[in-house]
Amino acid sequence: MLKYLLPFALGALTVSATGFTDEAKAPADALNMLAGEWSWEHKTEIPGSQMFGGIEHESNKDCLTDAMKPFTVQALMDELTNDIPEQLGQKCKVHSVVPSSDGFDFKLTCTGPYAGEASGKATLYSEEKVAINATGTLSLFGGAASGPFKMDAKAERLGTCPAKKG
Repeated sequence: MLKYLLPFALGALTVSATGFTDEAKAPADALNMLAGEWSWEHKTEIPGSQMFGGIEHESNKDCLTDAMKPFTVQALMDELTNDIPEQLGQKCKVHSVVPSSDGFDFKLTCTGPYAGEASGKATLYSEEKVAINATGTLSLFGGAASGPFKMDAKAERLGTCPAKKG
């Protein structure tokens, strides 16, 4: 069940890898990050999480390539919600993106079985290190469980992507 909550959490978590030199053409929810292998980690507290041990913690590695540019928060949300059966009607939208000196603030609204709103901040420390923090409210399955949502995440570039085997 937690994998279906990840669209809500990771929408706030995952930023983009872009290579735009003309800032006017970059999507509002994009950060200028270098392509390569990235280590991602997040801790997420969700309503009803006591059933799952309290706080969800996940870490993984992903390879972001130049071919993936632009990789926006919204594009990731769309990809993640594809994992939820279409008939459940899960939809998430990143909106109200406001640039700041070190990244951007944004809002995330999700409808469907995992519904809620969150306010988030994406911080770019460098082209190789980012952090995302978000807080809001989340309701599961029409209110079966509801309450505060909190997520803290970080990502750091490890280097170039490993060579593919085979």
